[in-house]
Amino acid sequence: MSELNVQYLQSLEDHINAVQTCEDLQKAVDTVMNALGDQLQALTDELEIVGAIQELLEIPNNLAKVITWIQKYIELVLSPMYQPYLKCAAQIAQLIAKIQQLQATIMDKMNSITNCSINIPAINFPEIIPPVVPTVP
Repeated sequence: MSELNVQYLQSLEDHINAVQTCEDLQKAVDTVMNALGDQLQALTDELEIVGAIQELLEIPNNLAKVITWIQKYIELVLSPMYQPYLKCAAQIAQLIAKIQQLQATIMDKMNSITNCSINIPAINFPEIIPPVVPTVP
């Protein structure tokens, strides 16, 4: 998590102090307060996600609780950490499909132009290992 940008916050206050008309003040207030509200919501969302693992800081003392602890660890820590992988794999698959579609469009266009021959640079497509979607028993 990055540090709070105090200079940015001061610049927002300076922006408010620099306006000269009521109309400009309203625009500045809307811009500043929306930006700060978005930033506060993002931090609150992050705190909620990270705060969920707090209960995992206490190590259980019997086997039944250890199993529950492991399940919560998978659910609260590993599964959220795995989400960027799932998103990236899906985006790669979408991008490959679009590249292939664009290559076909280029070939069709080339064939529609008399005496046209072009070189389409090769793109190496990575092998995408199907992601495992974690489940907790």
